[in-house]
Amino acid sequence: MRTLLHLARRFFGWWRAGRPDPPMQLWIGSCLGPAEARLFWEQPVQDQAHAAAVGAYVAQRRPERGDLIAAALLHDVGKAASRLGPVRRSLATVLGGLRLPMPRQFSAYRNHGSIGAEMLEGVKAPAIAIAFARHHGGAQAPSGVAPTDWTLLREADHGA
Repeated sequence: MRTLLHLARRFFGWWRAGRPDPPMQLWIGSCLGPAEARLFWEQPVQDQAHAAAVGAYVAQRRPERGDLIAAALLHDVGKAASRLGPVRRSLATVLGGLRLPMPRQFSAYRNHGSIGAEMLEGVKAPAIAIAFARHHGGAQAPSGVAPTDWTLLREADHGA
């Protein structure tokens, strides 16, 4: 049920979200390397707004953990590959949940975690950023990731 509420908030939040404001833009730039920042800014503004909120959530709780903040900011970068808006994203989610065949763009959206992880590997992002991009739909921390770090990132993603 929490997943459905999360998806509904994201769907309706899409329509009012905008590019992060200038102070937030400066903060994001200070948290990411140049190649990571390029990936961040290539996302649709709605995904930027969500990622900025997730990053701020993590930064409030663990400001000394730049790797966790980067993971929060970058976890959805793979969504940009699908080039889908909110209605087609929702349709992709439904088709995937029903295990029905879907167009390539929809598959790219459904596989955004793996796509994003590959993008992050290409820019040598922190290991936790790659792991969170690849597995952020999973409840259990993947091997090599501290459960407390994983819990914080998932709380941030679902709360922001």
